[in-house]
Amino acid sequence: MAYLVLSYDRPPAGKDSAYNDKVRSWIAVSMSMKGAVSLTAYRNVWPMTPTNLVWIEFDTVEAAEAAARHPDIKATFEELRALGATTLSMILLEKSPYTPEPIQP
Repeated sequence: MAYLVLSYDRPPAGKDSAYNDKVRSWIAVSMSMKGAVSLTAYRNVWPMTPTNLVWIEFDTVEAAEAAARHPDIKATFEELRALGATTLSMILLEKSPYTPEPIQP
């Protein structure tokens, strides 16, 4: 498994409506990528950056890399910017061989 992690700061107040109207279409685009397995979004509860993280799980590193370069994902980033989102970034992660499963007490 591999994870494409998107981080950004939400658009300022006043542009929330347009942002909220686009969220479902961005999810659909993300989940249409070849090899996409799941998507989970998180909001930061503390008043600091980034305000949002989106974890998209893929079946392989190669599929995640292809999605990161896909024009539809790039277009999603451009739409986020146009709506006022800032500090957009993307990283590609894979599980560590030392902790392939969650560690529990």
